[in-house]
Amino acid sequence: YQQYLQSCKSRGYIYDVEQDDGMYYGYNEEGYHLQLNYYQYSEALTISLVAPIQYGKLYWPNSTLSDLLPISNCSTGEVRELTDDKVEIFLADISLQALNEYIDECINSGFDKNMIRTEKSFVAKDENGNLLKISYTGYKQALIEISVVEYEVSLIVTSSSSLLAYYDVEIYVDDQYQTMIETNDSETILINLKEGIHTIEFVCYDDD
Repeated sequence: YQQYLQSCKSRGYIYDVEQDDGMYYGYNEEGYHLQLNYYQYSEALTISLVAPIQYGKLYWPNSTLSDLLPISNCSTGEVRELTDDKVEIFLADISLQALNEYIDECINSGFDKNMIRTEKSFVAKDENGNLLKISYTGYKQALIEISVVEYEVSLIVTSSSSLLAYYDVEIYVDDQYQTMIETNDSETILINLKEGIHTIEFVCYDDD
């Protein structure tokens, strides 16, 4: 295993390395991803080589959320999600140094609240609570995610309701099941909701 590992390193699989006993992952300059896993008890070695995906020109999205961000100098990648609530941008050719320079630009643009920053990741909010996540995902690749502010809402349901006096009740918020409250019981539900109009439903448990 060690001889083969050294041979792989000599062939250039030395970038963005992750390694442990019996495990070695690394990229070469062309972006091929080598994965070695050695199982000492059986003396078996698995080898995986993943070719890089070829991405086209990145067109920076135009939306309320994306306009909060500085435009990256990376010209290759794709927009993976673009809605009113969330924008996800994949950068396919950006160095770790360039990504950290971009993170500095984001901080200067107002994403400087509740910051958590490491060498390869960044999480922060702006003054309005919009959430930004940036992560370095592999050799010259990164993911940018920005989503709208969410509020923690307390929904208090008590047995004073005539419905709860006779039935077990299921509670849904925006068609998503939250919990079931038994007859004559009460409960406080904590849920994160975006700004806007939401629907709360109380459904008898034995309803069809």
